[in-house]
Amino acid sequence: MIDEPLVSVLMTSYNREKYIAEAIESVLASTFNNFELLIVDDCSTDKTVNIAKSYEVKDNRVKVFVNEKNLSQFGNRNKAASYSKGYFLKYFDSDDIMYPDCLEVMVSAMAKYPEAGVVSQTNDPWITLNLLPRLYTPRECYINHFFNGNTILYSGPSGCMFKRKVFEELGGFDEKIGILSDTLLMFKIVAAYPMVGVRNDLFYWRRHDGQVTIGQLNWFEMVKQR
Repeated sequence: MIDEPLVSVLMTSYNREKYIAEAIESVLASTFNNFELLIVDDCSTDKTVNIAKSYEVKDNRVKVFVNEKNLSQFGNRNKAASYSKGYFLKYFDSDDIMYPDCLEVMVSAMAKYPEAGVVSQTNDPWITLNLLPRLYTPRECYINHFFNGNTILYSGPSGCMFKRKVFEELGGFDEKIGILSDTLLMFKIVAAYPMVGVRNDLFYWRRHDGQVTIGQLNWFEMVKQR
């Protein structure tokens, strides 16, 4: 175990040649160094893989895998987890930017509350920054999410860090229900384990027309206008 990385950063990619270099460099600039960066490409047709492999030859923490067939978003996320060796899983999308202290803040929070199954960015209106990290019981997670305006269970994979054994115990992401699979996993985790909340400025979520999320939002807007 001593030789294994503490954190597996899992970066899934599909046609992200415009953004992936910046995403990789942001992870490699982390103040916390005990990690592996696993990039799992889902059959890109652009230069994404070539760009990723150029970092693999420069930094031995980077490993690139290319799927034989397209697995789609959550199938690919589960595939990435299957390669991991870390005690913690930190998903990070290939079009976002991780801030330097992101891993350090999340690992420290999990170390402070080892009973937790996941750490997540929180927008709790009742908690000031000096009270974070904060441990939420399962009951508190659901009450905060549904009644107190703290939508912590909607935090996407980039905003969370999972204990790998908890992720595996609960079966990872459901590959059949689409874009809400990440929310379902959060519901399942906090039904069984406490959650640690940390501040919500640990990465930059880039918004662009190529995102699955933005595509869905555009579809909802179109439906509302009918």
